[in-house]
Amino acid sequence: MLRQTSRRFLLGAGGIVVVGFLLIMLAATWPVAARPAQSLRIAYLFFEDKETAAAFEALLESENFLVDLIPLAETPNVDFDVYQLIIVAHDTGWVNHWGQQQTSAAYIDSFGKPVIGLGEGGYAYFGQLDRRIGWPEGTHENEKAVLGDPALPYYQTPYDLTALLGSALELYGVGNSQVSIYLSQPEPDIIPLGREVDRRGYYPLIAQRLKARCDQLWGFAGGPELMTTEGRRLFTNAVWYGLENCPISSGESTATPTPTSTSTPTPTPTSTATPSFPLIFPLPYLPTLASPDYNIPKDLSIFGIELTQAIQCFDPSKGLAACGDNSLRLAVKKGGAARIYLKYSGPLSSLPNVPVRIYFRANGVWYQANANGKAVKTLDQSKNDSADVWFKVDSSNDITVDIYAVVDPDNVIAETNESNNRFPASGYITRTFRKRDRLKIVGQRLRYHPPGYSGGQYASGWAVNGGAADYFEQILPVQDGGIDYSVKSGYLDWTTTLNPDGQHALIQTLNMMWILDQAFGGVFGGAFLGADHVYGWVTNNGFSGGHADMPVYPHAGGLGVVGIGTDRPGSSTDSPGRGALIFVHELLHDYDLKHTDTGVDDCGSDDDSSNFPYSTSGIQEFGYNPSTGNIYGPANTHDVMSYCPAGGSKQGWMSPYTWEYMSSKIDAAQVQASADRGEPVRLGAENFRFTQAQKSLVVFATIGNPDHQNYNPEEPGRLYNMHLIDGGVEYPLPGDGYAVQLRIGSKVLYQEDFAVSFESEYHSAAHRGPGQNDEPVFPSDPSPQADVQMIIPWAEGADNVALVKGDQVLAVQPVSANPPTVTIIQPTSPQIWPAGTEQKIVWKGSDPDGDPLSYSIFYTRDDDNWELLATDLQNASYIVPVDAFAGGDQARFRVVATDGVHTAMDESATVSIPDKAPFVTISEPADGRSFVPGGLVIMQGAGVDMEDGTLDESALTWSSDRQGVLGTGFSLARNDLQPGLHVITLTAEDSAGQRSQASVTIFIGHRAYLPMLTR
Repeated sequence: MLRQTSRRFLLGAGGIVVVGFLLIMLAATWPVAARPAQSLRIAYLFFEDKETAAAFEALLESENFLVDLIPLAETPNVDFDVYQLIIVAHDTGWVNHWGQQQTSAAYIDSFGKPVIGLGEGGYAYFGQLDRRIGWPEGTHENEKAVLGDPALPYYQTPYDLTALLGSALELYGVGNSQVSIYLSQPEPDIIPLGREVDRRGYYPLIAQRLKARCDQLWGFAGGPELMTTEGRRLFTNAVWYGLENCPISSGESTATPTPTSTSTPTPTPTSTATPSFPLIFPLPYLPTLASPDYNIPKDLSIFGIELTQAIQCFDPSKGLAACGDNSLRLAVKKGGAARIYLKYSGPLSSLPNVPVRIYFRANGVWYQANANGKAVKTLDQSKNDSADVWFKVDSSNDITVDIYAVVDPDNVIAETNESNNRFPASGYITRTFRKRDRLKIVGQRLRYHPPGYSGGQYASGWAVNGGAADYFEQILPVQDGGIDYSVKSGYLDWTTTLNPDGQHALIQTLNMMWILDQAFGGVFGGAFLGADHVYGWVTNNGFSGGHADMPVYPHAGGLGVVGIGTDRPGSSTDSPGRGALIFVHELLHDYDLKHTDTGVDDCGSDDDSSNFPYSTSGIQEFGYNPSTGNIYGPANTHDVMSYCPAGGSKQGWMSPYTWEYMSSKIDAAQVQASADRGEPVRLGAENFRFTQAQKSLVVFATIGNPDHQNYNPEEPGRLYNMHLIDGGVEYPLPGDGYAVQLRIGSKVLYQEDFAVSFESEYHSAAHRGPGQNDEPVFPSDPSPQADVQMIIPWAEGADNVALVKGDQVLAVQPVSANPPTVTIIQPTSPQIWPAGTEQKIVWKGSDPDGDPLSYSIFYTRDDDNWELLATDLQNASYIVPVDAFAGGDQARFRVVATDGVHTAMDESATVSIPDKAPFVTISEPADGRSFVPGGLVIMQGAGVDMEDGTLDESALTWSSDRQGVLGTGFSLARNDLQPGLHVITLTAEDSAGQRSQASVTIFIGHRAYLPMLTR
């Protein structure tokens, strides 16, 4: 047992003044609460963050506790029996790393004292002990408030905060790095104390009852100096809550702590170092190696540091002169790489294994990583000889980061000039990492069987089940997990050949279904309400190309929502395959990105109105995959808006132009600001809104092109499949020239103006691909028709709906006097539908006015999230392939009938459909890949569930057959895999407990290649 002669020894004489001032300040603003008279002793374990330790000491001693600050290195010599509670500081560890060489979580735990773990250090500590409230059971955020239960004594004693719990309780003045434990349902001995404001099931404040005590996680990293008054009060409550064995009601009996008179340990001063809480995770790709020390004159410096998350402008003298160094915008929560290019001057051609250290600063905290690289005389970005560090800025909001690097930081190499080792020479590279809008994408699988077609009918496979979304996420400026991808139940039955006209028809149908999903979703709850995109997947046997619905060419609707394409699979982000490449290409079209149109090298991706600014279709700068370390050279890599990648003649990646264009389209702050102004950055879900109207009309129309050779003056326009629904929802279209009118006779009660275009996106007759391997040929002629989808407020008393162009009436739909009726006649009683079967929904519709009826059918597995399966049906039945549907034991169907305006609805009896296990994809590492011992292995993958959509990162567990569980999340970086073969498995578990796995085999070690013997 160590003795302490002065509790202020840790900070020295100056520390007395600082802590005393803080204590006075806290006391001056701190209302006195009723507290027990005894003074109880608390041990506060910390690594190097002395200021936060002192702040907690001041707070707790103002509450009449005795506090001993114990450096982590001293814990093996401390008798913790003398303490009533132990606090484990935020800087003692991170994820699965806790403590130092001589420290042991098990040793501290053996004393049986209640523990409060703070932030990442507490999370790592509990993880070492396999606690449910520790690693790997949580996720990381940057928040400042919680939602709490006023019934818990946690919020009552000694400070009563219950009156503040009607809304979010702010614990900190600013956003604070935190870890939250995911809890999908109640668990024995786990007490959820405070959850995140915006995410259900995530608890930064949580407790776990053990046999003789109760441990707590206070998931925030910040100390009392960053807390609000309420935050400091709640932390005091948390201490008493742990001492009283975490009661769940005010009347629950608890153990009474007994004060003990003992001596206290003496802390040992330590040198200041980088705090270890990982707001930024920096890890070298390769282990640090011994550096050579040649006995020759030499000088080391740094050409520059490239900060890239996929593509970056660097060295304007060799790249794009108008694109400055590191000027491309970066995203928070997205893995990136710092490529540090080392410069060598001396008689040799290069110098290998040169050490370098890079520093990152965010929120006033410095982080660092050591790496090795080859110092060369001439900068060459095409070679993997730079010193590379993988990093992720794990913030939930915009954050500014300072960066610099030092070559030979410990002066182990003799140089002729030691003054030029820092880059930049003074100051920092300062970059703001931005929050990006999350994209919700729905996969619509097709059953493709037009007349005469005999190939495979059902879209499926790697790209459909999440692989394409993984690739899109890798090259898009969004965070890891920034694409919420899901697969719709069932298959869209499609019997039209996908020639150019057939593709337009499919896009129009998917637009119509998306509008109805939004309209009815707004009325009775929709699984895909707010979806940014719907992508129609077609079997590669029937369709090897793709198409999209660009707002700038709105002849198929122009909503900027829909894309269609082949399901041809890939295997990883470096080998995405044609299906994923076309998926990205077509969905980027939805943001009005046009083809590269650079002539001889674009493989036929021609559009003379393109804004692509470069003379070639190459990506211009060097692309980089931070997950694999793969370099994409401009000479053999095209922008994804060229046709060459899908055709296989070039690799596909994003150019600086495309990266910046999409950065502006999905910048979270910009998107929100434009929505607040009523000026959406794009159409799609941003243009959908709720209104005060009592009823709304869903309008679908087709307008003929009067200048086209197939124009029929007898039918210049058509209104069809319209739905009058209860409630106020709206989806207007921009422009004017055309209008939909709600009228009594010819009197206009309401008019909605809009514009259409018949212009083809293919302006050049040279549109083709080499050997016809790229997307199919399209005509450059104007389109014969334009399709229109909108939702407008209803005008009571209207007896007709008119489609007009100026004074010309193109089509009229009468509003009949009576609505139709519809009755489901199968199933009419609860049923269980087994896996592997096909079932049938049958209904009967009638209309008292004799109007022809069409039908839409909706499905829900849980009564909350309805999804449209089909619309504009003429037959009164629908086949249900059970294996293609999200499961639920209370699933139901709704059939909606329309007579052209009026609607009616009926609902089936409940059916029980088996829950489906999730689809699991591993995008990195690729199967069969090798890594050197100590090398960085970045694992990336996703789980897509029919019931839950894209699974949260807490539902994804990575493991090795050699080392067991490795961690959780969409991405996981590890550099401690043991030498040998590893089967890396990603296990995804959905909310129903269903699990699926995907595995790859990798090798850790140095491959030995023996010469072949011949005789």
